[in-house]
Amino acid sequence: MEIVKIEMNKLKPLEKNVRNHSDIQVKEFVRALKQFGQTRPFVLDEENNILVGNGMYQAMVAAGFKEGDCFIKTGLSELEKKKLIISDNKLFELGQTDYIVTDEFLKELVQAGDNDVPGFEPDVLASIVSATEQATKVNADYGNVVSTDFQAVEIPPCIPDDEVPVSSLPPTMSAPVVDHAEIRRTVVCPHCGEEFEI
Repeated sequence: MEIVKIEMNKLKPLEKNVRNHSDIQVKEFVRALKQFGQTRPFVLDEENNILVGNGMYQAMVAAGFKEGDCFIKTGLSELEKKKLIISDNKLFELGQTDYIVTDEFLKELVQAGDNDVPGFEPDVLASIVSATEQATKVNADYGNVVSTDFQAVEIPPCIPDDEVPVSSLPPTMSAPVVDHAEIRRTVVCPHCGEEFEI
């Protein structure tokens, strides 16, 4: 594959593109270009029409690049060009982010003092890593008993409605009507706050 340098003003972005590039995406793309430069070439036809890389083109123009790395794909029919454009965009969508690995990498970057990751606002990045660390700590501590200083509590047996001594109630009250099928007895874990039915 031969990569050639072509001036940006000679490249022709698509009039109709299957993917729209928002201002936010272009802004983040510019951040990436400033950090890493162009990391993959444009794919052009023989007339310098951009088949792959239209969002990158917008960002490179916005960042002031004068030329770009290009690969010229020759011999494609108009239908094959459309097929390439659609396929390139669709294949990207079929991938899935591995959030565990992503969180691991982000944590390493933040711990190294680097919050400048294109695609992430620095304060959002810090909060993601903070939330990940918090969740990791909660998960690690889940089920661990911190203190064994518990006192046994005796739970009184349920008294049927007809056995409640009416004489013990104030004069304005009558014996409560209790549906024992709806009574639930629960215990709250003092460590995590989770409620368990007993």
